[in-house]
Amino acid sequence: MKKKWNIADYDEDIVFNLLNELKTNEIIAKLLYRRGITTKEEAIKFLSPDLSHDLYSPFLFQDMEKAVLRIRKAIENKERIGIYGDRDVDGITSTAIVFDTLKRLKADVIARVPSGDDGYGISENIIDEFKDKDISLIITVDNGITAVEAVKKADEYNIDIIITDHHTPADIIPEVYAVINPKADANYPFKELCGAGVAFKLVTALYYSYSKYFGKEFVVFDLETTGFKGDDEIIEIGAVKLKNFIEIARYHKYVKPHKPISEEIQNITGITEEKLVNEKTISFIIQDFYEFIKDAVLVGHNINNFDMNFIKRDIKKYLNIKINNETIDTLQLSKEYLPNRRHNLESVAEYLHINIPGNYHSAIYDAEVTAEIFKKFYRTPKKIKKILKYYSQYAALGTLADIVPLLDENRLIVKAGIEQLQKTDITGLAILFRSVGVKLGDINSHDLAWKVIPVLNAAGRMGLAPEALKLFISSNKKELESIVLKLLELNHQRKEKQKVNFEKIMDILPEKVDIENDKIFIIDIENMEHGVTGVIANRIKDIYYRPVAILIVKDGEGVGTARSIPEFPLHDNFSKLEKFFKQFGGHKYAVGFSLEENNIEEFKSELKKIVDAQLQPEDLIPKITIDAELEPDDVSKKLVKLISRYFEPFGATNSEPVFLVKNIKVDKVNIIGKPAKHVQIFLKNKKETFRAMWWGKAEEAEKIRAGEYYDIVGTLSINEWNNNEYLNLIVEDIRKST
Repeated sequence: MKKKWNIADYDEDIVFNLLNELKTNEIIAKLLYRRGITTKEEAIKFLSPDLSHDLYSPFLFQDMEKAVLRIRKAIENKERIGIYGDRDVDGITSTAIVFDTLKRLKADVIARVPSGDDGYGISENIIDEFKDKDISLIITVDNGITAVEAVKKADEYNIDIIITDHHTPADIIPEVYAVINPKADANYPFKELCGAGVAFKLVTALYYSYSKYFGKEFVVFDLETTGFKGDDEIIEIGAVKLKNFIEIARYHKYVKPHKPISEEIQNITGITEEKLVNEKTISFIIQDFYEFIKDAVLVGHNINNFDMNFIKRDIKKYLNIKINNETIDTLQLSKEYLPNRRHNLESVAEYLHINIPGNYHSAIYDAEVTAEIFKKFYRTPKKIKKILKYYSQYAALGTLADIVPLLDENRLIVKAGIEQLQKTDITGLAILFRSVGVKLGDINSHDLAWKVIPVLNAAGRMGLAPEALKLFISSNKKELESIVLKLLELNHQRKEKQKVNFEKIMDILPEKVDIENDKIFIIDIENMEHGVTGVIANRIKDIYYRPVAILIVKDGEGVGTARSIPEFPLHDNFSKLEKFFKQFGGHKYAVGFSLEENNIEEFKSELKKIVDAQLQPEDLIPKITIDAELEPDDVSKKLVKLISRYFEPFGATNSEPVFLVKNIKVDKVNIIGKPAKHVQIFLKNKKETFRAMWWGKAEEAEKIRAGEYYDIVGTLSINEWNNNEYLNLIVEDIRKST
């Protein structure tokens, strides 16, 4: 199928500025622009994310504090807690994160993931099972947001449920003790966490709840004054009140001084005497502010040497009260955490990627900036930093496996997680890495996505997800060695099953669909095992470039999975057909569902109508978006290493850059593999000859002739063999140069 090449557009001025400000080359600047990065500050945050400073507070979830307190109550009262996850890598790592945390906190906890023919999500049967095991609190991970009937059953048994999930909710959200789901929570700023990411946020909050500042109120404030001496006066108070690092209130007042304001101070602060003519004096204002701060911890930038002197003086003078609130000085913190930096408010904020408002030197804006600095320094105590790093390796695997966008928190988690995996102390993972040829200290996102995650996913696809879970939670090395061997065998069986089932479906495809004219392929089939239909649907989608749904029909029920192209988002469109479904859930381009067999034909008809109305013929032409053009001599190992250093980890929305190498000479062409189905092409520039691989395209080999010139689209990589590095180009498409 011929592909359309779309070469990305660039704003030349922005690319030029990035190139100069970052002191990098044009290709790197273009790739940053392609990822929506247009300023030096955005580039620094993208290139150097900090797990300790840049994560959002988990307490931005509306139910997080409630969830944490319920879990702590269960631990303290020795209640039995049940965790229910999902069968894929995201569900398994989510389960492992919460289970490991609760075990460390001495909870009575059991973990369960689907096995055998268990369906997706917590069900009434699982509720019955947990009741029989005397469980009084259930935590779902990577599922639960649509489990309305199961929740009703739990209510009958007086079992509390905390749902942690990331899937799109239906119109009705289950009435449970707490819901932690970014897609169901207007407060949480980042919606694209996977299940393991949500579990990661839960355990972060849970560990923080054991710190001395959990539930404590902080008042971060700043003053503007008529000067710096003891007899100078306050003319503005700005304050932000935080609880668990979430703003819960703010205070802002201008104050009319008794003495004139100097011209210098007016110029610095923008506060003129005319502006204050109708304001109250400090004798009235200080009572309000004292009520606002009460016994809160007081925070400021240079608070101990400046702001507290004025506040203590005026509270004592007008209220006759001596305050002894605990204070935290972000100036001192910045000296401790950033010893080789400038420590004025603006410099610290810039280093920590905090936006400085235009009204710098206004008390309320300074208080806001100081609050952000304080959050970055203080909401992650040293113990929590260790916890974040440790669990980031679980969450990184779940995030990569679930193919969620590698933006914002996801990039932070995966980048930190891969760093931690380089030296992992999760024994089962270390054994698995060794068994699949992944070298500790040299792990990248490609290795995880292609060598590790498929093995872990195979267990779930073959109905044995509990085996993969043991890999993360067992410490018995002998058992773990055995589990890894079993997982490798399951992956082999999965490949064989996938091959057989793919061939079965391809054989019946002409009977089930009109290959030339159908805009969606809907394939219902009997006598096929579950477990690999998602992979097969994805493969057929790639071959024919259109949405694909596969239904396995058995015992009066159809259980289906669907995969789609960017032009047709599945979840929104399948939601229009919810009347047919017994169960339904998923993402933008991948969904799972079940329905009665007698509804299948009507469902197919309705779905085809929706697709036909939305997709035009041009939508069914596969497209390659090209990040940048390269001259043949631009291709080098140095460039590949530079791209890796800047842009790893790769994944959804931050995929490996796709280049168009124009007018490059082919030196030699081979067909390789057993069976022989891949094209190996040797390419030549002025510096070296290097290899290109066009996988599964042996039928195209005769069109490529040695000695001629071609335009080649693909991604660049470096292969290692016998301690030597080899430049490699993975081909997506080839055309003869004109």
